[in-house]
Amino acid sequence: MRAMNPSAVRRGLPRRRSGARPTLLASATAASGPALSAAASDGAPAEAGAWSARPGWWTATGVAIVPVGPQEGPPRALLRLSVTGAARLRSEGAVVAELRRTAAAQDLDRILPVRWSEGWHGGWWWCLDSWLEGVDAATALAVDPRLRAPVLRSGAAAAAMLHRATAVPIQVGDAELHDWVDQHVELLQSVRLPVPRAADRLAALQVRLRRGLAGREVRVGWAHGDLWRGNLRVDPATGAVTGLIDWDCAAPRQLPAHDLLHLVLYGLAVDRGVDLGTVIVEVLRTHRWPSEVEAAIAPQRAAWGDVEDEDLLLLYWLRHVGLIAAQQRDYMDHSRLVWRWRNIAQVLLAL
Repeated sequence: MRAMNPSAVRRGLPRRRSGARPTLLASATAASGPALSAAASDGAPAEAGAWSARPGWWTATGVAIVPVGPQEGPPRALLRLSVTGAARLRSEGAVVAELRRTAAAQDLDRILPVRWSEGWHGGWWWCLDSWLEGVDAATALAVDPRLRAPVLRSGAAAAAMLHRATAVPIQVGDAELHDWVDQHVELLQSVRLPVPRAADRLAALQVRLRRGLAGREVRVGWAHGDLWRGNLRVDPATGAVTGLIDWDCAAPRQLPAHDLLHLVLYGLAVDRGVDLGTVIVEVLRTHRWPSEVEAAIAPQRAAWGDVEDEDLLLLYWLRHVGLIAAQQRDYMDHSRLVWRWRNIAQVLLAL
């Protein structure tokens, strides 16, 4: 999960920095050859050692993305390299492996990448994942906006499949309240927020959510955690999901509403060229879901029982901004403050 810069949001493009950090990207690309050679003897197809790198890009969170494959033909795998993101990439590989073990019988494995190999080279942590067919949904929609409804339906179905494959019934207790509410509130209270009485507002939100969730009977399972169009691989002709990528924000024992709300609400923000906080505030003020949200969550409502819609929205928002605020510790101070004003302060002021 990453905070997108406004120009990237308005274009609706994958979150990449075209031309950004060219020296680092060149260094990462140069490391791809040794990484592929190592991968070929450690789980990847034997021919991987002869694959070549295609033009790559640098992400906002310090990861080089390099498609690789034979010189002729389409890519066969995705190589990612990072100096600072090793823990995140390792965790993602463990998540996907766990999901494959848990959900093999549920047909979920067909939309999951395979982590073939990973390791260190020249200061870079690298990982090699199988290539998932299709294109990212943001690109597909830019070419053919008529795919919007099929992409939403297929994306929501993929989220539902993930949840069904891993769901268990629970009664929300202290462990869930800490994981879902307390840890994110504590993190936000530790950062500078451009809003009066931020600590008091966060404390009131914490009390509200704990009261609204404690003791509820719900079904929890794995959530992707960043289910937006850029992380959906789709058939460019039909909009059907062919794969889910970028699992670094995934977590177990979550409500399925997180993925469903992010898929639709974040998409609405991208379409309008506004921050997610603007869309959240509008829903809070109108007390009504956008029609696309209602269509996405209706089949899954039983999973969160009688949790109030507004509490559900705030729970999703709190996890989203908490994760991004944690990632932003290495960002420039100005960019942090602008994002916090648009996505955190505005929502707190609307409560």
